[in-house]
Amino acid sequence: MDVLLKRIAAVLATVVALFFLLLQGVYWYGAYDLPKSLPAPRQEYPDHARALLWAQHGGQGEIRIRRLSSVGMPLAGLGHGLRCLLVWKMSDADTGHDAACMDPPDARVLRVAASDISFSLIASAEPRRIAKDGAGNAEALRRHSNRWRFMEMSIASRLSQEWPAKRIIDSILDSASFGLQAKGLEHAAQFYFDRPAARLTPSETAALLVISMSASYYDPACKPDEFRRAYVRLMLKTDYTVNLRDPDADLTRMKQLACTRKY
Repeated sequence: MDVLLKRIAAVLATVVALFFLLLQGVYWYGAYDLPKSLPAPRQEYPDHARALLWAQHGGQGEIRIRRLSSVGMPLAGLGHGLRCLLVWKMSDADTGHDAACMDPPDARVLRVAASDISFSLIASAEPRRIAKDGAGNAEALRRHSNRWRFMEMSIASRLSQEWPAKRIIDSILDSASFGLQAKGLEHAAQFYFDRPAARLTPSETAALLVISMSASYYDPACKPDEFRRAYVRLMLKTDYTVNLRDPDADLTRMKQLACTRKY
């Protein structure tokens, strides 16, 4: 009996060791040619902009991002997927399933930041091939890298280990698209308000973050009702609710652009 138990224990230990080796292999497959230093944001953004982005991704209070190792990152994703599957099998309520399947705020932030950085790395590594194919978005770029999902996971792990939370938020603000070729919060602030991001009010910054969620669906010129509703929802998630009024009153300095989209 003792011999059998020892054999079972040895098999289990071997399986666990191989599983962790597999996780390490997945990480290094995505990380093997990443640069020593990941592309950093061009500037630091105001605290209220960081707080608004954190709230937009479901965060509350202080911005906290877990440190996830090369093994911890895939384990966290696997655990979240299993929990989501379990709730889906056991629950008939779609709302409960949706809540259980929503990534934690720090995981969502890491995923977005890692996606932006992988996009920039792939684009800079293969500019001629990209230009030849006429690819102009993240999905098109990723066709040229079979391992982009592994890259993103490896980048997310490195970000959690190497960067403070505020810098990760700044990276997203620096890379986000705000429609009408406005790239990054600083450019968007100049484009929509004729002033730097540091001089925007929380309400004005929130308006830009709403546009960044979907520049077509939340276009304030073409879809003002959808824009207003999303603006109010975001403000209600924050400590800036006490200053919340009608968007027309909060955003008097925003340019009144004509709708140029065809629906």
